[in-house]
Amino acid sequence: MSGVISHIGPNISTLERRQDSLIDHFIPDRSELTQTHFVEWFDGDALDSIWTFFQGSGGATKGMADAVGDGFQISSNAGDPSRGLIYFNDKRHYDLRNSILIVIYRQAEASPTNALIGAGLTTTTSLQQFAAYTGAAIGMFTADATNFRSQISGGTFTDTGVALDTVFHRWKIENSSGDTKFSENGVLKVTNTSPTPSGAVQPGFEVGSRTSAGTRQGFIRYLEVFNK
Repeated sequence: MSGVISHIGPNISTLERRQDSLIDHFIPDRSELTQTHFVEWFDGDALDSIWTFFQGSGGATKGMADAVGDGFQISSNAGDPSRGLIYFNDKRHYDLRNSILIVIYRQAEASPTNALIGAGLTTTTSLQQFAAYTGAAIGMFTADATNFRSQISGGTFTDTGVALDTVFHRWKIENSSGDTKFSENGVLKVTNTSPTPSGAVQPGFEVGSRTSAGTRQGFIRYLEVFNK
């Protein structure tokens, strides 16, 4: 379900159930928000048509997961490069220097080698580290990393110190003209003070494999994005 505040699915904390939207934890005064505010719960029997599914040359599959709380699933094929991405088909409503993205997702393997699994804001049909894009993303973005890493515009990585695993994490990416902040489960992990590029961006969630790494899977449960 997209664009409206709905119920909160299984495995969300008691604190989160007290709020209509996760952003209430970060900005209690909703009057500070503009009208450009999107919420997606990834529930039901099909992905909302507002999303476009993009496949790389190696292909990928997608669908609503048939498991408690797993939301929407993307699986890459065993090829190079094989990847799938959901995005807004290049409808870019959000300001990279003045926006917040909140996302809850997980990966199927604790330390998948040669994998790309992540979410963020992008100008193009890619969040991957070997593409020249403008945006900000969080995820498993290197060939054999042990921790989640933040990424700014096509290749500037910072280790978050959060170990890769298979459980859902709630990530917040806060963009401003001076820096980009990355928080995990309400705790600030990275402040990137590199000059934040300007531009209009769209949200995305991507799963891919490099070389002949085999199938990789990612699950996304929640995504929220808005201009400040």
